[in-house]
Amino acid sequence: MKVLGKKSIAIIISPLEGIQLGLVSQVVLDYMHCICLGVMKKLLLIWLGGPLKTRLPSYQNKTISSYLSTISKFLPKEFTRKSRSLKDIKRYKATEFRQFLLYTGPVVLRGILPNELYSHFLLLSSATYVLLSKNSCLKYWNDMAKRWMEKFVQQMSEFYGKTSVIYNVHALLHISDDAIKFGSLDNVSAFPFENHLQFLKSTIRGKSLFIEQVVKRVQEQENCKFIKERSTPKLGPVGIKSRFIRRYFLEKFSVSSKLGDNCFVAVGGDISLVQQIKFGDKNEVLVEVIKVEVIKVENRSLISKFPKLRSCLGLYKIKLTESSISTIPLYN
Repeated sequence: MKVLGKKSIAIIISPLEGIQLGLVSQVVLDYMHCICLGVMKKLLLIWLGGPLKTRLPSYQNKTISSYLSTISKFLPKEFTRKSRSLKDIKRYKATEFRQFLLYTGPVVLRGILPNELYSHFLLLSSATYVLLSKNSCLKYWNDMAKRWMEKFVQQMSEFYGKTSVIYNVHALLHISDDAIKFGSLDNVSAFPFENHLQFLKSTIRGKSLFIEQVVKRVQEQENCKFIKERSTPKLGPVGIKSRFIRRYFLEKFSVSSKLGDNCFVAVGGDISLVQQIKFGDKNEVLVEVIKVEVIKVENRSLISKFPKLRSCLGLYKIKLTESSISTIPLYN
């Protein structure tokens, strides 16, 4: 029993301590709930309707919403949701908070959020970006992300008050340890389960025998997939009438000349904008060599006020200038 002033609090020891389980070191933190639906959502709600000293004026909220609407036109197909107005903040999904934290937030908040609050937000954004990358389990990068998280938690109470340091904020001090053990935080997040859950829910039609319904629908889907794979012929370049391709799919993403999907970073680090994609030709006969006509972005600069090495994570400010169009092979 612990006494605090006139109140007494009963402290109960968890039975899990009796099985020699590290309740901090061996219990994995899910960044979807901890960071996206936890810390990122809390920051946005504070900026929209929190204490006056950290609340943004209504006209700035409208400006951010306007920026988000404009950016949505440039988001590639790989984003499951387009960015939308802050008026819909209560209906935001976890993927939308993740998108704001990692991609759109650093852009739309620049010049609107006060400098100290903007730099504070970038600590969380940069650290999360590192812990989601393939370098998350490397000591150099992991230590850097850990320092940023520690500084973020320390400044949280300074900028937003002691009551803002809730459990999700405190958990940021330990989340980099999970990246050391398991690699990218995506390896141990709830995003894949939540994404698959919508399929499982759609398989339930009746009001009883729920598990049986799910099992039957999953088996039906697997059988249909097997039949489709056996019956679908493999098509080559023979018989192709047009040399131009609307969209070309690679292993993890696709490219096209359409706005949003027309920008990519080449192996050498050059930022390029796709003009058109076409099959290569040899003596006027189409061959299976994919080429793209691109405009290389010559004028790019680092975004200021970012934590150290943020630029190494691939975020630049670019300016389009007149440049010659070049043709490069996309696939051989």
